[in-house]
Amino acid sequence: MIRKSQLITQAHYFLSIIRALIKTNKTVYLTDINKRAEDFYREVLNIVERLELVNINIEEPNAAAIDLGDKTARIAIQVTSTKEISKIKSTFDKFIAKGLNASYDQLIVLNINEAGDHRTESLDDPSGFKFQFDRDLWDMDTIVERLEGCEIDATEKLVDYLKDHVRPAAGSVLPNEELTILTLIETLGEESEAGGDAEFRDEPDPEGKIEKRFAEHADFLKTEYKDLREVYGSLLDDTLREVTPTRAQIRKMQIFMKRTSDRTLTEENGNPEKALNRLTARYGALLSDRGVSYDESAVRFFLLDQVIKCNVFPNRDVARV
Repeated sequence: MIRKSQLITQAHYFLSIIRALIKTNKTVYLTDINKRAEDFYREVLNIVERLELVNINIEEPNAAAIDLGDKTARIAIQVTSTKEISKIKSTFDKFIAKGLNASYDQLIVLNINEAGDHRTESLDDPSGFKFQFDRDLWDMDTIVERLEGCEIDATEKLVDYLKDHVRPAAGSVLPNEELTILTLIETLGEESEAGGDAEFRDEPDPEGKIEKRFAEHADFLKTEYKDLREVYGSLLDDTLREVTPTRAQIRKMQIFMKRTSDRTLTEENGNPEKALNRLTARYGALLSDRGVSYDESAVRFFLLDQVIKCNVFPNRDVARV
């Protein structure tokens, strides 16, 4: 179970990267993503769902309403990055108009970005064919959820496939700072630290922390944060908007950062500069263990940002200690 959980987390990591870059219109991964997305997701779904999907655009050029199909399982799939309901309705109408419901019992719309929320429950045809939004509208999260029901061999096969195919496009340069922050968020969501964080204050107090608790180091902390914010601020903000950890991952991140940083600060006799240097090296090592050639300054800014949010060097709640 532990091994499978680790594999699912790795799969989620790769799929999150793809989604984040698609949403920011960056084609770094999946060379020529618009042309290759269908083939990529065909292989992903064949592994996860144990299907035998083929690219219908190649096999049957006139079947424009769908991209992938398995006539034995009678499942058809449209791959899109558009979440508007008009796109779904158009796909459904074309599917029916071309008589594809005679060959397929289920139409799935896979959004490689995000499915979105739709008030409509279903699209219905007099023939009895139905598209149910809660069942037939999929996105990356759906694939990860369905991994839970897979055998471990299928999960391993998927992770191997993602490792081989989620890579920089030919001739392009992967923004190292972007990969650093993406991987750091995903990694911290997996780390665990004994104990909770009840002894720390729930409400952040960055001004009190910087100006009072770390008064001797306030100029250093503020200057370093300001300088790095100019370089990495927008990147971190965009990444946090595009990659959405689960609540469990967020809590793991908070507890891990609070406890490890508090312990490191204590070992450095309350000196945040020395503690920050050690934490940067430690968190960098976590990325190295994943084979990431990381941007050290990006790691440092991430930590400084968490100092402001009080997840790094948290203030203790005297009333609880």
